[in-house]
Amino acid sequence: MGVAFSDSAEFPRISREPVKIDQVIHKTVLKVTENGVEAAAVTVVKMQGRAKSVTRLPILCFQSAVHCGVGR
Repeated sequence: MGVAFSDSAEFPRISREPVKIDQVIHKTVLKVTENGVEAAAVTVVKMQGRAKSVTRLPILCFQSAVHCGVGR
């Protein structure tokens, strides 16, 4: 997985320009009450160009409901 963060990374389905992963950020929040559990999570992958002139990458935003099960 480390190659994705290096200058030898290849993401041809994301960009025609040479890019690599610069940073991955993940945030999770759990709210536990007597009535149950609410959960939310988001992950951001920041891409960085490796060439001097890189076309700006589009910003993608995904929203979907995720079911979280808590068991014993």
